[in-house]
Amino acid sequence: MSTDQANLGNATALKEYRDLLVRLRKAAALDPLHRGWTCVVELPPHPVHTDGHYRPLPPYAHNGGTYQLVLVDAPLPFQHDEQYSQVWVADVHSLGFCKRNLGRVIMKIIQPSLLPLPDLDWHLEVYDYVRPWTLWRTEDNAYRELETLQGKTVPYYFGKHKITMPGGEDAEVLIMEYVQGKTLEQWLEDRPAHDAPEDLGEDNEAYVEQTKQMLKKILLGVHAINKLGVGHNDMRPGNIIITPSGEPVVFDFAMAGCKIDPDQVRERFGNPVMATGSLWDCCTQHDEEIANWIGDELEKPNSWVRY
Repeated sequence: MSTDQANLGNATALKEYRDLLVRLRKAAALDPLHRGWTCVVELPPHPVHTDGHYRPLPPYAHNGGTYQLVLVDAPLPFQHDEQYSQVWVADVHSLGFCKRNLGRVIMKIIQPSLLPLPDLDWHLEVYDYVRPWTLWRTEDNAYRELETLQGKTVPYYFGKHKITMPGGEDAEVLIMEYVQGKTLEQWLEDRPAHDAPEDLGEDNEAYVEQTKQMLKKILLGVHAINKLGVGHNDMRPGNIIITPSGEPVVFDFAMAGCKIDPDQVRERFGNPVMATGSLWDCCTQHDEEIANWIGDELEKPNSWVRY
């Protein structure tokens, strides 16, 4: 029985489907993903941008081809019933006698048996269960809609692939660029702690200016995404990477909405200014200063905050 085609509106079919997932979950527990596990994938070629504002395209993506992926690390340990995907960093190796390491990718793995299992009482409320295909399709659609922003505002995207896991279960895997840097959450934690501006001494002016510049970069990125009809719907510090050059990159579009009228994005997906509140949520004085600054910017005829 396919995990995509099960008739969950039928109590008997629902039980058969759940039993299948339980068996697959047991097999996955006996033979889980691990460092050093390999698989072979066909990566498509990616358009090369000559604009200097884009990050360099990884070597394996110039012409595409067949490569071996080797799992290196899982940034966050997977927890059943709390996460909908496994995320792994993988090295990309060329095939053949002389194997070369051509860079890294992020593998976002949606393995049906590891998702929250459907309850047998749900046959009358099947919409409470998140089907695996809805998870990968949402993010796949978003990255395709954002193709012109790949390598700049969002990661390069190398498509969705069906890959057999160690336990024999087929999983859908989204493969994207490995972006070096730290999350905005980590970036904020590394900033100097203080209760008032005077605690920063001579560094206060630079602190405020850095906050404004980062806020502006993030909002411009969000606006660029919204203009293409995509609403992120989960904009938080953990879903933004700050590159070594200080540029924000937005990822994790699992909850995104696509093909939306740009004029309706804010109404449906919230005000992006509010989504970046953690940037200046450090002390009352800075909160007020940044809020007033944003208000002044909004009043300008050609404000960068507006579409």
